[in-house]
Amino acid sequence: MLKMVNVNDFQGPDAGTRFAQRRTVPRYPFVGPVEILDILTRTRLVAQIVEISLRGCYLATLNSLESNSVIELRIRQDHEIFEALARVARVEEGKGMGIAFLKIEPPKEHLLREWITRLSSSKAAHARDATNEPNPPETDS
Repeated sequence: MLKMVNVNDFQGPDAGTRFAQRRTVPRYPFVGPVEILDILTRTRLVAQIVEISLRGCYLATLNSLESNSVIELRIRQDHEIFEALARVARVEEGKGMGIAFLKIEPPKEHLLREWITRLSSSKAAHARDATNEPNPPETDS
């Protein structure tokens, strides 16, 4: 469970904007259920994560929160749970939300890095497979 935080520490136009303006790390396809709690309004949502990076993620959901909302985020993958304090960086009504991570406890950051390592290894292997040309057919000589 995440610790209680002072919402005012993360309010204002600068809260996480360094993550929202430009992507500086690669994103990877990633699917799993996500639980969201808006810290200020105590609104709870369930969504589907579709992309993840070291700095944030994209959630598919028909019901979005307001841009700049500070949230607690819980992502479940297999038997692992990632939790972070985050901010809604972008809203696409009826489609989803871009999320910027604000604070991640060290054990959860380690888990996130493990997931990204697995995803990047998988992506690199897939790219290698896609560029390898098939072996020419064998001929009887």
